Amino acid sequence: MVQMLCKVWGLGMFSIVALTTSNILLTLRLMRGRADSMVDQVLGTGSAGGCGGATNHVPHHAEGAATWSATLRRQNHSEYITFLRGAAINTGDGSDIHGVNSDQVLGGDVAWQGDDKTKTQLGQHTFRIDMYKGRWDSRRKYKSHDHVFTGPRYAHLSSQQPMCLATQTSVDRLFWLTQQARHWTAPMSVAVFTPDVEYAIARAYLTYLVTCFPYIGEKATFHFTYPSDHLPKDLPILINNLETKCDQPLAVLKELLKHRNNK
Repeated sequence: MVQMLCKVWGLGMFSIVALTTSNILLTLRLMRGRADSMVDQVLGTGSAGGCGGATNHVPHHAEGAATWSATLRRQNHSEYITFLRGAAINTGDGSDIHGVNSDQVLGGDVAWQGDDKTKTQLGQHTFRIDMYKGRWDSRRKYKSHDHVFTGPRYAHLSSQQPMCLATQTSVDRLFWLTQQARHWTAPMSVAVFTPDVEYAIARAYLTYLVTCFPYIGEKATFHFTYPSDHLPKDLPILINNLETKCDQPLAVLKELLKHRNNK
């Protein structure tokens, strides 16, 4: 009698495990198929598996006169370029010099592009915070600034999609967005921990990301958080010849993280 009960119990447990595994696999398959179809609808590309069409033609150093702006136009991102320029992100070839009063931004310059003769201010007003604004937590130990940058399609996608990818990260992990956002077509909300000089690093690197990777900048919104005992500090961080480095997100981040030594 006991042996029969054990066999029945074992058979029941096996059936439950098999059914659960089957449901998980089916759910993943359906989600993957839906994501692929949504990519075609949202980005207007025929490639499966995410936003590969946005990165297949990343400009390389050898392309010379072919600027990142021209590359984006070929990918039908003209509206996105207009949005970036409205946010004071320069997406040109570095030949125009824009004068911006550095006192309007916490600490001054953020990033540059172009050679030494034609350095162009990049993202001077982008990812900025107003120290007199923001919100403290209940113990006034951490302060957050919401929506320091919001992509042009974030609001529309938020109203259309049933879910949003919300995450928080430190500056040294921001490079993962280039992979995560490629396979995620719904809106993204990213909170970045920006104490001390990591504020300046985050501003420079996020400016680089939204300029070089439209599939990140179009659908993401970013928030900054820092502790009360490590308020944000700005540094004159340089990104030379940005348009030639759009295929090097990890290398660019590693170079920027060297500024941590200035703490």
